[in-house]
Amino acid sequence: MQLRLAALVAVLYLATGFLSRAVAQAVTQTTPVWLAAGVLFSALLVCARWSWPAILVGGIIGAAIWGFIAHDLGWGASLVVGAIESVSMA
Repeated sequence: MQLRLAALVAVLYLATGFLSRAVAQAVTQTTPVWLAAGVLFSALLVCARWSWPAILVGGIIGAAIWGFIAHDLGWGASLVVGAIESVSMA
């Protein structure tokens, strides 16, 4: 159950990340709202407290994959950025 929740959060994080990127301004590639952070935050609000570790792990994995794909970061830097973003939600 926890593994499925983490995978679901990671997939939703990536999907909303690509959606946010699609609405970005063409010249600067900036997004007014980062929808993926809202997915992570809403999952923390909706789910029980005992499932928070799985949600945070899913957020870390989703943000790390996003950093690797969209920003051409290495895996180490992507994991650090993902951990910082996910832990700042908790």
